[in-house]
Amino acid sequence: MAAVLYFELKRGRMRADELPIMVHSYEHAGYDMNDVFVPRLTKPGFYKIFGRTDNQITRSTGEKTDPDLLKAVLNQGSHIKCAVVFGRGKFNMGVVINPAPEFVFNPADKEKLNEF
Repeated sequence: MAAVLYFELKRGRMRADELPIMVHSYEHAGYDMNDVFVPRLTKPGFYKIFGRTDNQITRSTGEKTDPDLLKAVLNQGSHIKCAVVFGRGKFNMGVVINPAPEFVFNPADKEKLNEF
């Protein structure tokens, strides 16, 4: 399970629909890290990180990965029609590969699977 970070923001300084580039909460200043915050329904004034405004996948370890770069590398292969990379909030990332039509086979066929 991914670690969820919670922040308490000074009332009146920031609303969920007004996410400024620079955030000043109490005595600490911050900057836009492309994180999207949503209010916690059970604790008014508290927010949690919901996702990102860019295309980065943030894993449970905090490591960020650009899925477009991985997809571009995978999609260069003649065996692959398209690839989808996923794993937000997970320890490991995953990929779903759709083979090019001429390479479609039954995955139960171990010999063809090894050739692919």
